[in-house]
Amino acid sequence: MGHCNRRRFGSGIRVDFCFNAIAAMQGTINRRGPMVKLVVENDPKEIARRQILDHLERELRLLFANLLRVSRGAGKAYEVGANCAAVVSVYQQYREVEGCYPASHEVSRALDFRKDMDQPFDEMRFGIERIVAGSFQLVASEFLRQRTQASAGETQLFEGIRAVEAIQERNRFKFQEDIKARKHPRKTIKRKQRKPKPEPEL
Repeated sequence: MGHCNRRRFGSGIRVDFCFNAIAAMQGTINRRGPMVKLVVENDPKEIARRQILDHLERELRLLFANLLRVSRGAGKAYEVGANCAAVVSVYQQYREVEGCYPASHEVSRALDFRKDMDQPFDEMRFGIERIVAGSFQLVASEFLRQRTQASAGETQLFEGIRAVEAIQERNRFKFQEDIKARKHPRKTIKRKQRKPKPEPEL
């Protein structure tokens, strides 16, 4: 039987903290974890939910991408209504399965442009992400006439530009140094070996 640490709270109720018993229970839950996860993944309702979320991600991205392109003077403005209707339709499908609309984090994940960037996270990717995020912030704030948020977007945008320019400048300097090194290789000067001095005769 596990060791219990008994404590007394208000109204005289005694609560038993059985630490060993809890640890044993947690071990049982952990051992059952993969089996429980497998059951959940094979649940028809969960499969349907995930399929609808995948469909929602596609429709949200089609709408968002088209709106961006229309805003910059291209895109298919005549399809915006159909894009919106498709998104609403998927929202209704999700509600029929789950009884509610998708959570905020699920929608945010669907529209997160960072997760599809193939470039490894380094200084260049950091700069590009700042440029894209700042541009989105700037455009959205200008649409809503939010000057403070627009200024924040501009700051983020130019931070990204400076970061990218700094990397390009370093790469340009390194490239020029490599060219100079190839054109004018350093000559290795061979030094004459000194003859050993004769030992004095005794």
